[in-house]
Order: sequence, then C-alpha cells, then structure tokens
Amino acid sequence: LRFPRQNTGKLADTCSVQILNRSFPVSNNDNGATVVGYRTGERLDTKRSLRPITRNWGTTYSWDSTMAMMGQEKDGCALLVNWTHPHTAYTFTSSWTYADAMPGTVVQTMTVRLDPGATECFVRPLGRGSYVQIAKAYRQVAMNLGLVKTWKMKEAESGPAVRKMAGAADFKPFVFNRSVPTSRYNHSGKVETYVGYTLDEVSQIAEHLHNDLGIDKAMMVLAGWVHGGYDNQHPDPLPVAPELGGNEELVKASKRIRDTGFLFGLHDNYQDMYEDAPSWNPDYVAKNRDGSLVAGGNWAGGPCWIVCAEKQVELASRKETNLPKIEELFHPTIYFIDTIFASGLYSCFDPKHPETQADDLKYKIKLCQLARKHFGLFGSEEGREWAVPYADYMEGVFGHRVHCRDKSNYFHSH
Repeated sequence: LRFPRQNTGKLADTCSVQILNRSFPVSNNDNGATVVGYRTGERLDTKRSLRPITRNWGTTYSWDSTMAMMGQEKDGCALLVNWTHPHTAYTFTSSWTYADAMPGTVVQTMTVRLDPGATECFVRPLGRGSYVQIAKAYRQVAMNLGLVKTWKMKEAESGPAVRKMAGAADFKPFVFNRSVPTSRYNHSGKVETYVGYTLDEVSQIAEHLHNDLGIDKAMMVLAGWVHGGYDNQHPDPLPVAPELGGNEELVKASKRIRDTGFLFGLHDNYQDMYEDAPSWNPDYVAKNRDGSLVAGGNWAGGPCWIVCAEKQVELASRKETNLPKIEELFHPTIYFIDTIFASGLYSCFDPKHPETQADDLKYKIKLCQLARKHFGLFGSEEGREWAVPYADYMEGVFGHRVHCRDKSNYFHSH
C-alpha cells in the first residue's frame, strides 16, 4: 500500500495519512489474536481480553515499539503487516462488539498511519499458520533489510573477540554513586556519595571469579566510574572519579581484569546532559517546536536534558575527553553506552541542527559505529531491531518486566 509524496510544498507532502484504519478484525469466536512489535514480540489473544483497550505505539521505535510490524491470526490463518520507514505509526485496539456482521463479543484491529516521510506499508497474507509463521515471515523480511546479523557475521566483522561473548556472564559492579539534592533519589537535601567497590576490589572480584571459581568467560563492565559518579555530569566522564583514585587506578584495574581473559568494559552516556557538566551548553540540547529544551529524566545527578543525536556523536568523538582518550588510557575490550536502545526517537527543532526522528535514528547508528570502532564490542540498554547490526549485546531485553495497575491490561507483564 503506497502513498506517493512529492516535494511540491503542498499539504500532501507534510500531512499524515491513516492508510489502514482499524483493519483486519479478528474476534474471540474465530480464535483471533494479534502479534505486535513490542519488546521481543507479544501475542495478544482475544480470549484474554477483559475490557476495551487502545494502545498507540506512536511512530516506529518510539519507546515501546521495537519492531516495524504487526500480525493477525484468524481461524488458523496468519497475516503480516510491516513497513520500513520509522515515521510510520501503529495502533492496537481491542473493543467490545455486538454487531451482527462480526461474530463474537471481542474484536481486535490494527491501524497504520504514515507520517511525513513514510510512504508505504506491506500486507502479506501467509495462509495457514499462527504467530510462528508470522515470526518466520518477518524474519525473512528483516534479513532482506539487513537487520539480521548472526554471530558468524559479527565475527567476520569484529574478529575472534566476539567468541568471548558466547556464554559470558555479564557482571556490572556499580563502583561509585552520587546523588545531588535535586535528584528524585535524594532525601537528605545534601550531596550523598557511596563507593560501592574500590577499583582494587573490582579487580580482586574478577580474579576470584576466574582463578577460584573457574569462570572462563565474563564481561566486567564498570558503572559509576565517571568523574561525577553514576548518572552524573555526562557527557564528561574524565577524569575518573577521584573517590576511586582517578585515572591511575582505573588503568591498573583495566590491566588486571583483562589479564584474567575477561572482557573489560565501561558504562557511559551521551544522551543525557547535566547542567553541572563541565561542557554544559544548551546549544547541544534538542529543542521542542517552541524552542524550549527537551527535558530528560531526573536521575542521580538531578534533572538532565536530551542531547540532539547529531551532537551526541560530536561529543563522543572529542579526542582529549571522550571515546578516543578512553581507548588510549584504559583499553576497554567492550563498551556500553546507556539509553540508546531504550529511548524512543526524538525530533529536534533547533534551526542549527534540525532532526526528524529518521535523522535521530541515523545518528544513533553512527554513535554505535563509533563505539565499535574504538572498542570492538559494544552494547546498550534494552533492545531494538534496528540495533542488531550495530551491537553485540542488548542488556535487559529479555529480562524486563512491567507491572500495570489494571491487571486486565494485556501489557502488564513479559
């Protein structure tokens, strides 16, 4: 299904088009179910629907949206709907119905909307099948789009170091924590600091795990090593927190951990910018339509602001303060940059660096590629299908759990 757009400046070039509106209905009387691209995929059975619900994922890869697809099951047959542009939005609806033309009392439908930039979606009847056939069909689509990257393919790109990840345990010690009075975690009204592990202790732990417990494969990725502590003063990680002994102690810890054969990594962040960071500059921050700064969360370092994705790459590339210097000093063999896969796509309306959500995705990919260039192996928080070719691991994508007050909601647990 295609909607042609031309650069004529007319409304058709900038408007949104609802190309499928509550389409392909399935009900509880025809064994209906919907498959959605939510986390690693969710199957929503009409027979489990207790009350009406509409779930709007917004544009693709925004927050809960992880895959560019939906599917329907009906009386043992399957249907796949997919698209390729991130400016495509989709909605799941479950409603009660008493219409004579619709058997059953619960009906589920899908809606697909093309926002500016998006031009098409694909409807693929699969014949006899279920969510299994939907998944297999979508895997083939993903392969054709270059979204499938096997370990063998990754090894051809990154070398034999990839083998160290197969079966490796992921150890992530939080070495230093600091919360400021404006943090939602701070209840004392003054700066609170806590050293979870010294760098010598982290090295001892790695040596104990390897030498005494016989663990031969592991990742030791340190969080909170940055100058201000965990979730503080980004995007300026150096020098290493003085509470931990500074750069010199991390150099020693890196060597000891790498000498065990474990992968040694560091946890970093380039999306969040804090006002007490040495390089704080609102020019780096993404802007809303009215010119205001795009706000991030309130973490240990207090409220932060969202860095425009183009500027994230620029900041991470700084030779004396960021990834190139970190590589030179500490020689990580794996790296973790927080939030990249967990956050949705942002737009930026700053006239100096405007970005659509598609542009945001492009620069997120460049940030991943930059990290792999310097450290070889790379991962981030949560997971998205677009990230598969550019990451070696996705922390938490299989173990996430969400609780909802409304227990009849489909999306209460995973």
